[in-house]
Amino acid sequence: MESTEKQINIVTCFSETILKDTAVHLLNSTKENLDTSINFTAYHHDCKIEAYSLPDYTYKSLHDIKDHEDFMKDMQSMMVLKKARYLTMKS
Repeated sequence: MESTEKQINIVTCFSETILKDTAVHLLNSTKENLDTSINFTAYHHDCKIEAYSLPDYTYKSLHDIKDHEDFMKDMQSMMVLKKARYLTMKS
């Protein structure tokens, strides 16, 4: 028989700057107040996560996810093309 219980997973993402400014407060607050049946996953980028003392959640680096890296490369290429078109139109 299948379980009818819903699984909840809260997902967030942050860089080191955001971790220092606000995410650390979010993580600590949820650890103190979140129902233990709720999963919490935090994706991070440009961040040395091991340098911080954080609650026992699931932490994943976006740099380890191929789709993310491909997306970032595609976005960079698009920005270069946009800039080139802008400069061509401007001259």
